[in-house]
Amino acid sequence: MSRSRVSAVRGVNCDGVMRTLLQRGLVGEAGTEPETGAILYRTTNYFLERMGLRGLDELPELAPFLPEADAIEAETLEGAPSFDPDAPDTDADDKTEF
Repeated sequence: MSRSRVSAVRGVNCDGVMRTLLQRGLVGEAGTEPETGAILYRTTNYFLERMGLRGLDELPELAPFLPEADAIEAETLEGAPSFDPDAPDTDADDKTEF
């Protein structure tokens, strides 16, 4: 899942949260999305261990939390925040998990 997709699910910019998850070894890079070049992330075995899960199949379904593609496009057209990993961290006080 890309940062922009995580941000769409959470409803806020997730750059700071993603950096923290990477630093703690809970997620890792899994390649890039061919269409956009966005970095894709995966959960790590350490994440599963810390959450008390035996495998990804024990995670809840994500689909009910994903916004419709049209809603994401409309949000982008209305000036949604940038998800530039080099941009200053405006999400520093956000300690919620996704």
